[in-house]
Amino acid sequence: MPSPLSRLRRSLNQRKIDAFLITCPENRRYLSGFSPPDGSLTESSGALLIPAEGEPYLLTDSRFRLEAEKEAPGYEVIIYSRGLLPSLRELLRTLNIDRLAVESQAVLHSTFLRMSRKFKDLGTALVPLEGTVEKMRLCKDPGELRKIEASVRLNEEVFQEVYKEIQPGMTEIETALYLEQTMRRKGADGPSFPTIVAGGPGGAAPHAIPSNRPLQTGEPILIDMGLILEGYCSDMSRTIVLGPP
Repeated sequence: MPSPLSRLRRSLNQRKIDAFLITCPENRRYLSGFSPPDGSLTESSGALLIPAEGEPYLLTDSRFRLEAEKEAPGYEVIIYSRGLLPSLRELLRTLNIDRLAVESQAVLHSTFLRMSRKFKDLGTALVPLEGTVEKMRLCKDPGELRKIEASVRLNEEVFQEVYKEIQPGMTEIETALYLEQTMRRKGADGPSFPTIVAGGPGGAAPHAIPSNRPLQTGEPILIDMGLILEGYCSDMSRTIVLGPP
């Protein structure tokens, strides 16, 4: 299977796009290996600039210098001190980029407008694309399949270990925290979503929020849990009963 980078570049050339700005954390990691997540919509760990031809770039700030140099060896790392857009502007000028694709599902409208204004005098037109890298990610290579399988197996191991220790009187929050602590202890990056533990009536809410309600003997207890291992997620639901149902 061709590499994700070569497949993406083939798509860019077909659309007559000079470069693609990647800001979605999952797509950034998929294409480069750079793993730091974004804290929020307004906080970025960095971006990839992938020209249709030539060397790709990873733009980030000094907090992530070590990770960038270690995890993205095929990318030229550019450390910015005044934010992404000023450094990106200089790079676009140097590379003479006329058509720059952006991930419309991952860029705030306000950021898109700022980029349009900041790059206007360069003659750089922004081209919104949606789902381009996500469609590539649908087809997993053998290495990815192994990572998904490992994530699922570890998730099951965590459940089996914690299940033996759940006792009546433990609260939903305590049980959820126990599951997430065990995920971390056994090597997971963290939960793939907030762990759900819901006893009795709470189990009727598919996305129940764990509370301080104690788990009781004989009631159904819904556990919905998943973890991230090397960037790949697992997800499972189990319903258990403590004692006779």
